[in-house]
Amino acid sequence: MTIKFVGTGSGKTSLKRFHSSFIINSHNYSLLVDAGDGISRALINQAINYNNVDGIVFSHFHPDHYCGLPSLIIQMKLSKRKNTLTIAAHSNRIDFIKSFLKSSLIFENRLGFDIEYLPFYPEVELTINSNIRIIGKGNRHLEKYGE
Repeated sequence: MTIKFVGTGSGKTSLKRFHSSFIINSHNYSLLVDAGDGISRALINQAINYNNVDGIVFSHFHPDHYCGLPSLIIQMKLSKRKNTLTIAAHSNRIDFIKSFLKSSLIFENRLGFDIEYLPFYPEVELTINSNIRIIGKGNRHLEKYGE
């Protein structure tokens, strides 16, 4: 298993660093963790082919962690992806992702590949594949923004 940091920046856009993201490679499966603004360019910068990304998991829904998803999916379409893309997110965000893609004029029936949605729940293990499992953990990172 390898972990490669694709971006190590914060929510503030920078010319020198991409938003926080990394890719886990394990036994011919590549899982991208987070896909903020500029993720397509960040992957190119790391010599990672879009179509080699098998799945994407979102840690949380600040824009710098998810807003690059529509652009990344379009890049996958333009590069003629065929394999199913798995998207894993908290169970209460799956409908949001679908709506976000649709409002970005991304219609799944016209992509040329399928998207599989995997909901996860706090404290419950989710098996991505035989070698990658995740457990969602709650945090207080976002609470201060609701005040």
